[in-house]
Amino acid sequence: MNKVTATTLATFEIFEGLSIQDREQIADMMSLRQYKAGATLISADEDRSDVFFLVNGIVRAYSNSREGKQVQFEELLSGSMFGELSAIDGRPRGNDCVAVGDVFIAAISSDAFLAIMHQHPTVMKAVLARLTCLIRKHIQRIYEFSTESAGSRVRLEILRMIKEAYGESSDEPLRFQKVPTHADIASRISTHREAVTRELKSLERMGLIDWRPGNYVIHDIAAFEELALNHS
Repeated sequence: MNKVTATTLATFEIFEGLSIQDREQIADMMSLRQYKAGATLISADEDRSDVFFLVNGIVRAYSNSREGKQVQFEELLSGSMFGELSAIDGRPRGNDCVAVGDVFIAAISSDAFLAIMHQHPTVMKAVLARLTCLIRKHIQRIYEFSTESAGSRVRLEILRMIKEAYGESSDEPLRFQKVPTHADIASRISTHREAVTRELKSLERMGLIDWRPGNYVIHDIAAFEELALNHS
């Protein structure tokens, strides 16, 4: 992979409504960058405002507390955009982003990104939808942290993973190829690893899941959803 192409951009939702010619023009504004696992792509409080498009790999977005505790916001997969907040408001970065494995990133300057948004209404609409989704997600997490037990938050986090993998409910068991570690889940829902481990073992005893290396399965998605949404 040597450069960003129109075909590359077709994999990103915000560019889906554009013609090949439009995507080619945008691709010419971008640079392709490769980062090794563990590389920092964005650092909190830095003044850079480039926007990044994850062509291949996984990127973790997080912040560190004053005590050094890592609080994860999300893991970004191929086809994701990130870094757009600083491009839009001109303020320093709000969190860190690090490559989980080797990644390829398409980068574009904030000025070019803003010009594209104004030139293409479909891009503007997609960016607004992305920001709205982020706001809703974080409002929901704040609500859960304020009202739900640690065990309930574990179930709700797994339910989010199910929705991301399947979308609508399915009658078939769901098997994950890779899942966050217990510590990663704990960081996402503001609890400790031991609480996550206890809840996962409880769900296994109930027969709803298997949760061990190489065998991450939700056996009954409807039953799991009912438990997650209706039992605190």
